Amino acid sequence: NCYATSQHYTEDWLGFIELEGMMPDWDFKSYGGSCRDGAMNGTIALANKMREANFIYHVKKFGDGFGHIIHNAFAVGRPLITRISDYKNTLAEPLLEDGETCFDIDKYSYSELSEVLKNIAPIKYEYMCKKVYERFKEIVDFDKEEKNIRLFLDKLI
Repeated sequence: NCYATSQHYTEDWLGFIELEGMMPDWDFKSYGGSCRDGAMNGTIALANKMREANFIYHVKKFGDGFGHIIHNAFAVGRPLITRISDYKNTLAEPLLEDGETCFDIDKYSYSELSEVLKNIAPIKYEYMCKKVYERFKEIVDFDKEEKNIRLFLDKLI
């Protein structure tokens, strides 16, 4: 989101472009506000687009820490390419585990990361997708959240 136009995300956008340049056989897309492939509107369209992807590149140094993109990616079982340190002490942090649910770009050069991605064994990729979805189901419980919100609201009245 806003990678190409925001000073906050210049480094992350340049990393995306660098990785893309090292992987010419892969089709890279950039969706979101001010991104080169346009905005993605609606939860169904977003989920469907994410399902088309093998990985979701989501590096957002100044994000809010909830990470609706992270949560949506996990809900559809897609591993991330991210910087785990950006989500330290946030709601998204428990979802992220390098080599299991994501690839932490702080642990790789872009050259190393491109080789890891290009050479990932199908069984490892399938494992990661499954692990991502399982982690989502383990950590995220919207029914419980809804009950807690109702209890909170009831106390306000």
